Amino acid sequence: MKNFSIYEENGADIGFVVECLFSQCLSMNEFKQWADYVVSHIGVDDIPSYIFKVSQFSGCLARIFDVLGFIPEWPLHESQKEALYGIAYIRGIVKIHDYELSREAALKALENNPDVSDYFRRTFPFIHCELNT
Repeated sequence: MKNFSIYEENGADIGFVVECLFSQCLSMNEFKQWADYVVSHIGVDDIPSYIFKVSQFSGCLARIFDVLGFIPEWPLHESQKEALYGIAYIRGIVKIHDYELSREAALKALENNPDVSDYFRRTFPFIHCELNT
């Protein structure tokens, strides 16, 4: 059994996952895969009810907090958030073209924040990609 921080009172992992969604380094299908991964790695009594809703979620991203029932936080610095965009650029899934952070700046932020790519790998072990800049 793994230990996940996915509860309202201790939600760093779910906060990171949601931040990855909004930063576009994680797709909605991968979000659902993560929910399934959580279910398969913790005891049934420890699974928050929102996890099952997440695995079936098909609405717009803005409604994700309604599904979760709370707003999780991943305490991050601005440069760490920029590093998530670096992951999105590396993975080739950035869709927002008007984001003010250039590819070069995002990749530099990722290079300066290796903890972000490490956390990404630990959180999503089923995603295989090279995150070196």
